[in-house]
Amino acid sequence: DFDCLGNLRAAGLFLGQDITREGRADADLTGRIVNGLREAGVLISSTGPRRNVLKIRPPLVFSKENVDRFMTAFEGVLRVV
Repeated sequence: DFDCLGNLRAAGLFLGQDITREGRADADLTGRIVNGLREAGVLISSTGPRRNVLKIRPPLVFSKENVDRFMTAFEGVLRVV
């Protein structure tokens, strides 16, 4: 549903979500997503050579409730950026 979501890579709980616009890396949009999530109480960062990858590294004790909270915040931010 969100065109800005590119490739998703994962190793265990370590996830990297590419953020793109019209098929190109978009560091500005990535930064707005990171800041929007921070305002919602969710801390993640951006990484990658073009700064367009959301670095999602939850702790090992991440519960289903934590996943639900993250996804609600993430979807809410994606709807307004």
